Amino acid sequence: MLEVANPHLSGMKACPFAEAGWKNDKVEVVKGGGVQCLKAAITGFDPLLKDMRIWVTFNLSRYDLWDRWVTLWNQENAKNDLHLMLFHPEYPPEDGEVYLVDNDWEPDFDDDYVMVFIQSLSALNKASTALDKTGYYDKFPTHVYDSLVLERRRLQNGYG
Repeated sequence: MLEVANPHLSGMKACPFAEAGWKNDKVEVVKGGGVQCLKAAITGFDPLLKDMRIWVTFNLSRYDLWDRWVTLWNQENAKNDLHLMLFHPEYPPEDGEVYLVDNDWEPDFDDDYVMVFIQSLSALNKASTALDKTGYYDKFPTHVYDSLVLERRRLQNGYG
């Protein structure tokens, strides 16, 4: 669960903004099938109404295929101020990344699932810049910080 204190992040929440997003009805969850459904979810997302849309599918496919699709989409669509983040059950956390999956949360279903988080790129980068000032990223392995944070900033600045 992203909105609870995480011991791997010095007691900070995995996502310090998640709790307020849920509480203020700024997060929306939609279910879909394959990539065409994801494209429709992206097209229908309005960052003026919601901070995030979480698209969920039980159509897993392979992690590397989803990762490549999301990466290419982000590179091609940064100019539209939208950004996708992928969660896939086959994502192999390395040592030092266990904070991503080490929690007590259990889903209400038994099937594996893929989630794609759809957000405003500029809002996401603004929030991560604020987190930088708190020391939030100090526990992140350098390669994770680079791929999750710095790469987003490069995309927004046109260097992706």
